[in-house]
Amino acid sequence: MHNPFEDSPVNVLPLSLTNEAAYIHHNKSDQAHKLLRLLADLSNQKRQGVLSGQNAGHSIQFTDPQCIMGYHHNFQRIINLTGQTPAILSVDYEHDQYTPPEYLSSTNRKLIEHANLGGMITINWSPLSPWLNDGLDLVNARGSWLDARTPAVGGNANFIALRDLLDPLSPIHEVWIRKLDHIANALDELNRSKVAVLWRPMQEMNGHWFWWGASHSDEYAALWRHMHQYFTQVKKLNNLLWVYSPAGFSTQSTDTILGSMCHYPGDDLVDIIAPTSYSDDLLVKDYENLSSVNKPIALAEYGPAASGPTLIPHLITAAPTFNAQMYAERLKQNYPRIAYWVSWNSFYSGEETKIYKYSLADCQNTTELFADEYVVSLTNLARFNDQI
Repeated sequence: MHNPFEDSPVNVLPLSLTNEAAYIHHNKSDQAHKLLRLLADLSNQKRQGVLSGQNAGHSIQFTDPQCIMGYHHNFQRIINLTGQTPAILSVDYEHDQYTPPEYLSSTNRKLIEHANLGGMITINWSPLSPWLNDGLDLVNARGSWLDARTPAVGGNANFIALRDLLDPLSPIHEVWIRKLDHIANALDELNRSKVAVLWRPMQEMNGHWFWWGASHSDEYAALWRHMHQYFTQVKKLNNLLWVYSPAGFSTQSTDTILGSMCHYPGDDLVDIIAPTSYSDDLLVKDYENLSSVNKPIALAEYGPAASGPTLIPHLITAAPTFNAQMYAERLKQNYPRIAYWVSWNSFYSGEETKIYKYSLADCQNTTELFADEYVVSLTNLARFNDQI
């Protein structure tokens, strides 16, 4: 299939940009330029539709055909069931374990394949705490997802001064740079293949469940600035679109979650704002404020609530319960400025026999969802871009 991002003309600047010079400042690849402008057109409603996306687990599971969190269960099964391919393929480079380079390269091969067909890629990075996992022993000490989570949610990672990660005199600085180099090497494989990436590092920073989150707003912003500079200027990664992804979207703080923009590192370091949103009726809290930001907007994780009645753990063999058509109905009728959404992967509930059925492959009426003209799949993405 022809890749529409290779040579399609561009006629509208992204929302946050008022002149071409401002954009060139970021020195992005042609593929990243064109993708950002497409997202801006969708968010500006200069074009109608929403790009469909599906997460396919973490690199350690991504290529395992037997894992219900991987590519085969969550992405390939959508293709098999509907004859349609989601426009966006999503993966997390870490989270469950520190991922060896060969796993990242194997994951990248599938991402490149999807991009060469004309699809888009989004990569999350949920790093294990560098205080708990130094990345030196990739055989016996890969860590676990509990090393990314705080004790507040049963994890191992205490809140620690993020400023130490950026202090060259601190021993933990070397560990952090090693982790950045590890991820940059994987992203560079995509860069050399001319693949633009919606890069979503250290998400849901305004919550209390990840080690980088909640109370460290100024330090988080500094960490983001450093990563942006290191990846773009030192590592020369110009294929990245930087996605700021808070938990929900609200201007107000509560006892358990801070306002969505408290950690915001600045307009010059963010290309897209894409919160996570989970609700049984697919409501997006405070959409009016979200739609007023001067950036393209999206939903980096979108689906029913794990704690709600719609998504109780089901036997793997049980029939689907959530109606996938709700995505098209809700986004078209209520949230037209959303440029794309990503449904999360299904995952085990703690028992090997029951899973939370988040994936579009595990929903009712997924075929009908992709038949809706408003939902942009890889199949109709080519027709969509021929209209530019």
